[in-house]
Amino acid sequence: DHLRLGGTFFGLYTITANIKPTTQTSSGIQVLEADGFRLHAYQSPTGLKLYLTGHPQREDLDQLISKIYVYYSDYVLKNPFYELDQPIHCQVITYLRKKITFVSFFSSCSFRNLMMF
Repeated sequence: DHLRLGGTFFGLYTITANIKPTTQTSSGIQVLEADGFRLHAYQSPTGLKLYLTGHPQREDLDQLISKIYVYYSDYVLKNPFYELDQPIHCQVITYLRKKITFVSFFSSCSFRNLMMF
């Protein structure tokens, strides 16, 4: 499901980035809202795309996803043993995933997944 959701959102992102009424550049779709969830996308300066799903009433997903990228860039990209396109084995990122899920479980704002492409 994660790959299908990421692929679908990437397709929508690409289409909306190219469809614009002016000659200005467009950032594409960044938020997809549905009845049961909200999907946020974050395009990093390095080209990495982060996707985060959460409860539709949760308003701070954009701030959370940019903080996650800061942790990713500090603890993963600066790690001399990490190779691009390899699974991330970093205690801080693992802790973040558990913390987000734990906090979400008790605050009724369920984060379903964090995806990195």
